[in-house]
Amino acid sequence: MSDFVVRRPRDIPAGTTHTFATVDDGGADVVAVMTPEVDALVAALHGATTDEERAAVWARHNSSVVVAEDG
Repeated sequence: MSDFVVRRPRDIPAGTTHTFATVDDGGADVVAVMTPEVDALVAALHGATTDEERAAVWARHNSSVVVAEDG
């Protein structure tokens, strides 16, 4: 790995909007450590097959998708 970044809980304030992305065609390996609540959210999202199911999952987990503003 050429770029290896470790973030600790104190590095990013709770509630900070975030996303993950690769910046080239090489892909990336990501190790994510998450709370059981976030793990349940991710698992539920993987099982949702419609927009309505996904919306219900987000609501059930008191979470939401934030759409970035252009600019």
